[in-house]
Amino acid sequence: MATYTLLKALSDARGTFYYAPTPREGNTEVPRLYFVSDDGRLRRIRMAPYEIIYSGNVKITKSSTSSYRLDGAVDTVDVRWNASGSFVSLGARVRVAQIASLPPNGFSAISVAMLEAMAITGTSFPEDGQSGAGHHYAVKTSEGNFAKVRIYKDATSNETRMEWVTYRTSNEPELVETDLGSPTDVIVKEVAAGDLVAYVCGADEDGNGYVYAGGVVHADGFGSPKQMVFTPDGGTILLADGSTLWAIDANLDNPFSAVDLLAGSGLEVRGVAVTKAGDRVYLSGVDGSIYSGTLRLAENKVHVDATPGGAPKPFAGPLSPDPLTLHWADEAQTALLATLVGGAPADHKLLLIPLSDPSDARDLLEGVTINGAKPEPRSIEVIKELRFAMTSDAGVGELDTGLPLGLNVPLGIGHVPFQAILDSGVKTGLADTVTPPELQGYFYKVKDVPFGGTLHLMLNHAKAHAEGYHSYQIRFLKDGEARQITASFSDLKWDGSGRFVASPVKAETVGSSVGCYPVRDPDDLWYNPHLGALLNTTGFPNGVHTLEIKFLDATGNAVAVFSRDIFIENAPSRVKFLNFLVNGQTLNSACGASQYVSKEDPVTLGFEAGYDGLTNANYNLRVIVGAKVLAERSGVFDPNTPLFNQAFPKLRDLMGKCNIATITASMSISPRVINGYNYIGGASTSAGFSLVPASFDIDEP
Repeated sequence: MATYTLLKALSDARGTFYYAPTPREGNTEVPRLYFVSDDGRLRRIRMAPYEIIYSGNVKITKSSTSSYRLDGAVDTVDVRWNASGSFVSLGARVRVAQIASLPPNGFSAISVAMLEAMAITGTSFPEDGQSGAGHHYAVKTSEGNFAKVRIYKDATSNETRMEWVTYRTSNEPELVETDLGSPTDVIVKEVAAGDLVAYVCGADEDGNGYVYAGGVVHADGFGSPKQMVFTPDGGTILLADGSTLWAIDANLDNPFSAVDLLAGSGLEVRGVAVTKAGDRVYLSGVDGSIYSGTLRLAENKVHVDATPGGAPKPFAGPLSPDPLTLHWADEAQTALLATLVGGAPADHKLLLIPLSDPSDARDLLEGVTINGAKPEPRSIEVIKELRFAMTSDAGVGELDTGLPLGLNVPLGIGHVPFQAILDSGVKTGLADTVTPPELQGYFYKVKDVPFGGTLHLMLNHAKAHAEGYHSYQIRFLKDGEARQITASFSDLKWDGSGRFVASPVKAETVGSSVGCYPVRDPDDLWYNPHLGALLNTTGFPNGVHTLEIKFLDATGNAVAVFSRDIFIENAPSRVKFLNFLVNGQTLNSACGASQYVSKEDPVTLGFEAGYDGLTNANYNLRVIVGAKVLAERSGVFDPNTPLFNQAFPKLRDLMGKCNIATITASMSISPRVINGYNYIGGASTSAGFSLVPASFDIDEP
């Protein structure tokens, strides 16, 4: 049975849009749900446990007057390094800030959850400002936010500095727009990095339908707008207004342009959903049915199959009560969600309608109550598989249709537990087994590294079996594209006669679900008891992918899901030896030896390297004569400087007193990519030269 948890009690909330920001350097935005309400307001609420609201790193001095605002509020103060050498809290508009001391390395190791759980009650701590490693503090600011602070002596500038990061954990909806009449739906578009435009549809005080955006009415003249969506390119709005379906130019710089896509069809629609490919729409009609049509906006019509000008054909229904808004049930768009509102709470439904079999629809709100009654669904957005944001007559909340799934069923990738894979910020998806306090002393140490190659997914089969899970599906999601893992593999299984034998593990079909790996019976003895699958990522694009593991019952229905962002990097490395130049020239050679004229001539050895990854790779260049290392360089490879030269003022610097010598030059590129066990990838090359004087006769006349 699903659970519905209110984030904000608000009886008049209606249309929604879920916005997940694109991860990029310096972007601390978190996912938010935008929603409109009957009071003419557009709000947004955070769909993450916390957000970073302020951070800094400043020079500080002992003072009886200087103070610092840790959460950026203009009219508040939080802390001071006072003249007597103490780090103290200050009073402010709301409350007095409070401080607690953290252990060494607390600034980097402490999590937001730890900050919330701490008893932060102090007001003053001795602070001399002389520690290079720094002293670490937790602060509850005067605004009620949580900050972690480090005060340290900077060895380069000889300054005492304070760095901090402040988090907001409270989650009151933020006001975005007001005076919107009677709004019914909202959609949001990112027009530039971090620059969002919200489009709101509804009716004004005279009952005229409109689309509002950018501070003005963008389009009007509609019936009674119910729901709208963007086409995949974001250039067109599809608006269902209770009478027809409109195509509206979304460009705010263009003159108002709207086309009636259902003119002459006789179909009146209230809800709309469009596929990611932009080639098909689903429409909820006022007659209780859901329709499907092929969308060709270039011809300004909704077509069915290959019949130009044809009307959409019935897909599901008639339903009772009548369907209102339509939404996608999952990222892969395998099913629709339809909101149905009845005359009594018991009649309300949120129908999940599989595209493969519309007759197999089921009510996700069956058994769900809030305040003693079944909620009236109004608008719903996919957050993750089996988890949704939903507005209802009770307010704004989260609908979880899967069983709770902790980290004791899905375990990790190889030696890296899932808890050591970063889940927020610009390092999302990278492995870090060094920083978490609970992993101190763990034998496998990596920090901020991506994954690549073939990964070993580790699962607790015994726990999964005890929970009643029958099988599981695995897929990676990126930019709306799903890659399901279905490859068979072999493990060793005890055959009962005193030996292990290779046994195949295959992904099979369970009910209507394909690509399902079996949960192992705990009575069977496997050599690798936690191995769940081999995840071959070598053909994946570089970047953050969402690994999703969906657990199914014996009939193939999803009952629980786990997801974690994984940074995948499978970029090629290249290294090429270019030349060995003495006095700017390539040496003559004979009989496999290179002949030089003077040991006083300058020498240059050249390499060219390349790495196409999104994360860093290391390089190493070495020059050896005999067994002696004469030069070695290493560091982080910069793809903007692919050429490497190792110069020596004189050949004598290589050969010393020897007139005959063998020189070896080598270079390698090593990506910091792991498969969960080892670093993988990279390239290397080397070149050797046997040097003899040009005066030496090394071949027959």
